[in-house]
Amino acid sequence: MTKARPSKPDHLPDLDAAIRKTVMVSLRLDEDVVSYFRATGKGWHARINSLCRWYMEQAEKASAGAKTRK
Repeated sequence: MTKARPSKPDHLPDLDAAIRKTVMVSLRLDEDVVSYFRATGKGWHARINSLCRWYMEQAEKASAGAKTRK
């Protein structure tokens, strides 16, 4: 029997869809941010990536919307 994955918040994209070819980078984050995500357990790197992807997609939508209004 496989362990059920907890449901994700509605504002986050599906983690499976967000996992693509990855690139290792060195990134400086605030200590409390890292502590928070580490405390969420296994997959915390993927959750940070998922939030970054969500932010990127929202920015792209906003940019596209601004271009169509001109």
